[in-house]
Amino acid sequence: MKPKTIQSILAAALLAPGALFAQTTATTTPVGYVSLGNNGSVPANTDVTVSIPLLKTAVFTGTVSSVSGSDVNLSGAPNLTSLTTIPHVMVVEDNTKSGIIGLVTANDTDTVTVSLQAGQTLTGLAAGHKISIRPAWTVLNFLGNQLPIGTQLQAWSGSGQGIVLAPDLIFEWDGTNWVDTNSFEPADDTVLFPGEGYFLRSLGAITNLVIAGEVPTAKHNISLAGNATPGIGQDNVISYFSPVSEIIGNASIGFTAGDQLLYYNNAASGTVKAPNVLEYDGLDWVDTDSFEPVTTTFSLQGGQAYVYRRAAAAPGTPQAWVDSQTYVTP
Repeated sequence: MKPKTIQSILAAALLAPGALFAQTTATTTPVGYVSLGNNGSVPANTDVTVSIPLLKTAVFTGTVSSVSGSDVNLSGAPNLTSLTTIPHVMVVEDNTKSGIIGLVTANDTDTVTVSLQAGQTLTGLAAGHKISIRPAWTVLNFLGNQLPIGTQLQAWSGSGQGIVLAPDLIFEWDGTNWVDTNSFEPADDTVLFPGEGYFLRSLGAITNLVIAGEVPTAKHNISLAGNATPGIGQDNVISYFSPVSEIIGNASIGFTAGDQLLYYNNAASGTVKAPNVLEYDGLDWVDTDSFEPVTTTFSLQGGQAYVYRRAAAAPGTPQAWVDSQTYVTP
């Protein structure tokens, strides 16, 4: 996918309060920042949903030479030996696997070994396809080291089955490190992925919660887990990988009648908030309070998180959710 013109990026940015983009020419990748929470603020003793809507700057962009299992050989002898210093990810930038993001677990001068998220595969990635290698987002470089002591990032590993799942990963800022509250070990370098969703709980007020990076031009591409037990729904805490809003009817989402999207009011104070609920009826997304269709009016917001609740009638196998963001459509 080619980068868009400055006019199209700015037009998209107008839909996203708190998002700012800069671009020096019409062909460079746009960069900028997105305000999280409620336009960058979080009151004390409040939960907000957050996610990663941007990418770290690429250290290598090139094409695939060959693929063997989880090993991806790259053209041009890129000399990737420095990747071991910090975590990196590989992003598939085009073709049928566009938007797949995998953690680089090993490498030599021109090959990376990639670990994918559950439900995803490199099958279909082939010679000539474009990829980029980028520093990974981690708990520390996502949230920084200036938040109030006791701030928590609540996350879900994706291993739980059922609905109304409690977070099984909680990272807490102790003033020096982000600490895994299960192991009590530092978790600063724990890798976070675009497409995942998180709940941030602050004990003290936050006034400038922002994330900066490159605007993705690859597709949104994640896998929604199913429930192995027939007749039981499955929750997935997810996000839409874009720094700007996307009308839900344009987002290629809605798979089984009875699927629900739960969303939360980041402008409201308090913890453990009740969600608002949309339900897919097989044709439209419907607001379960007003019973009105919102397919053309409700927007998925960049930098926020949602719970996608697969219906009890949904297959137990993973469901791919792949979409080309409106702003990168030629």
